[in-house]
Amino acid sequence: MLHHLPEAIRLTHTRFGLMLYPAGDTYIGPCLETYGEYSPEEAQIFSLLLKPGDSVLEVGANIGAHTLALSAFVGPAGRVHTIEPQRLVFQMLCANLALNNLSNVDARRLGLGAAPHTLWTSLTDMAAQGNFGGLPLASEGKEAIEIVTLDSLALTKLDLIKIDVEGMEDAVLHGGQETIRRLKPPIYIENDRAFTGDAGAETSVQLIRLIRDFGYRLWWHTPELTSRTNYRGVTTELFSRRTVSVNMICFPANEAIDTNLTEVGADTDKPNLDALLPGPLYCRRMAAT
Repeated sequence: MLHHLPEAIRLTHTRFGLMLYPAGDTYIGPCLETYGEYSPEEAQIFSLLLKPGDSVLEVGANIGAHTLALSAFVGPAGRVHTIEPQRLVFQMLCANLALNNLSNVDARRLGLGAAPHTLWTSLTDMAAQGNFGGLPLASEGKEAIEIVTLDSLALTKLDLIKIDVEGMEDAVLHGGQETIRRLKPPIYIENDRAFTGDAGAETSVQLIRLIRDFGYRLWWHTPELTSRTNYRGVTTELFSRRTVSVNMICFPANEAIDTNLTEVGADTDKPNLDALLPGPLYCRRMAAT
């Protein structure tokens, strides 16, 4: 059956199930193909925070590399609300959900922002080489993307928000202020802009301040995209240097958190990308103070 797949699309078995992926993808595709997983430490921190029956909002799901893990952690009684705006990427996401019969995932082709409006995306060429998860939305392009607010989703239960939206993180949060203040979920959010020049550093500062204004504390999480204890037991290094993503895990300030992650300091703080965790990752929510 596999010989009927187009050359641009591949299928592999991963830690959390079967996955289609673009053959020319820069990061996710090679990791899935070589190791059977992508950024496994992210999945690990989700496993520490979630339990069966929980509800998750994943904003920027890409092809579902973490959606499958989130679905497994919340179980049949839980729910994963997943958002992906790019049409061809979204279609591959839905194919991966169907391949694994994931009835607890609700996938929507939308973007989230500070207010309802329209943005645009270029048509993804799945036969090309590139980072398909790194394409931002813009004020012009070939395909219109409906932007709605997180608050408009009218969620009544939310145990984790995961956000990876290529610089639109603050807009997503601005559009979800009522939901966040009402449900107070942990927020796992990308923040790599501090390493992209002066404008990016200011974007990072504003993002940290916004989350603190919600009454949250923040910790850096910089997981490697690969692991030496990977699903397939492969010892080959896929990348020529240590490759990480830059994220923050954020909790309401009245919760006691037991973790070996480094807490975000001043609003201008940046993580030390060369620092390794002192032992295995742990991150536990204790009783509210």
